[in-house]
Amino acid sequence: MAYWILSLGWVLFYSSHTFLASLKIKRKIHAILGKGYIWYRLVYSLFASLLFLAIFLYAGLILIFIGYFLYIPSLSSLIHLLGLLAYLPFGIDYEEKKLMEIYGAEYREYRSKVPPLIPRIIK
Repeated sequence: MAYWILSLGWVLFYSSHTFLASLKIKRKIHAILGKGYIWYRLVYSLFASLLFLAIFLYAGLILIFIGYFLYIPSLSSLIHLLGLLAYLPFGIDYEEKKLMEIYGAEYREYRSKVPPLIPRIIK
């Protein structure tokens, strides 16, 4: 397998994920769908409610990719792991800015109690 194709695939995946998660895209979807936007919002809200479990999702992704690398220690599994680890700091920052804009003070309070990636053992 050409590893540059794999690397390019991950770059395209993460950049498209960031682009599609932006609020500007959601506003454009609202303009296109008009009254049908409520159904988009319903489906999106069901999945967005999982964002409050972000710490578990991010940590779970890291553990899955580490497990994959340990199970199949190849260059491609290393590229997957490094791609995820390189993207997460940007993705988490981008996601938190978006959540602050959407939820405001409620999310700031949540954020002060729950770290984005590694859980606090001692309060």
